[in-house]
Amino acid sequence: METHIYEVVGRMNALRKQSNGLGCGMALLFFVPIPFIFLLSMILPSDDGGASRSLIIAGVFLVYMIIVVIGTTIAGRIQKNNQKELKRLYKETFMKGILEEYFEDVDYRWETGISQYQFFDTGIFEEYKISSYHSEDYLSGVYKGVSFKQVDVEFTRRETTGDHPKDVTVFSGRLFEFDDSFKQVQSVKVVPEIEVRAENRFQIERQDIVKMENMEFNKVFAVASASPQEAFYVLTPQVMERLMDIHNRYKKSELDDGSRNNIEGLYRTIAFHFKQDKLYVVIDHMDSFDSNFLKEVDYPTEKEKIRKHIQVIIDVIEMLKLINA
Repeated sequence: METHIYEVVGRMNALRKQSNGLGCGMALLFFVPIPFIFLLSMILPSDDGGASRSLIIAGVFLVYMIIVVIGTTIAGRIQKNNQKELKRLYKETFMKGILEEYFEDVDYRWETGISQYQFFDTGIFEEYKISSYHSEDYLSGVYKGVSFKQVDVEFTRRETTGDHPKDVTVFSGRLFEFDDSFKQVQSVKVVPEIEVRAENRFQIERQDIVKMENMEFNKVFAVASASPQEAFYVLTPQVMERLMDIHNRYKKSELDDGSRNNIEGLYRTIAFHFKQDKLYVVIDHMDSFDSNFLKEVDYPTEKEKIRKHIQVIIDVIEMLKLINA
């Protein structure tokens, strides 16, 4: 198994080097011939008022541009295929073995997500004015007897400011679903309190907000439920404490792989929805199991990154004591 993994790593690094080499080659193709063309214009003799020289230079420049266009097209296609193959090798080779070390009944489909209907059926976000929706990295499994699912989702809404409509990204991150059959409630949402005061992406109505007895919890989260009794039933002092722990642990990016989702100092939105026999969790600015293929692939380093992505699932199950509750 280890031998196979390192063979794959070697293949991935070869693809990465090829893509980087093509990028450098295209940069040289763009800039190196320009001084030559300029020099050619200086040394060629001029006939008939410079007409012959101009034609030669124009011809050389035309050939140069044709070569650039053809070269760029070929290099771009090769780089695109390389990136696709890199991602496939990473997801299908790295992920399967590592996921099965932690979970049972693993079903991982990196090119597949969930439907728009399934996502909005969780009740975390309201479905209206949706202009685009994308989902991938579907994972389901079992951890210590608790079934879970997770998926990456990104969706935008069409909003109009003045006379200028534009698409605004409302959410881009991970959705988790956990079986929570020991407590069945209609709907209890726990979202960052600042969300209600600012963007209110979760469409929380003020009249549905339930104030909890934990003042520190109220400073961080807003609880929304049509039934205060359900809110108090689900959010025991222990559960509130653990939700705070999850928030504090994952509110700031801990990973540094050079991607857009790991900017130093980036704060994430973390929200929870207890609905019927499920617990849904969303964390934005966190893609699943992705890496930066501009850098050389190192298996132990990548394995640790994947473990951190997996740890979110384990933490929610352990912290909320879904196990044998």
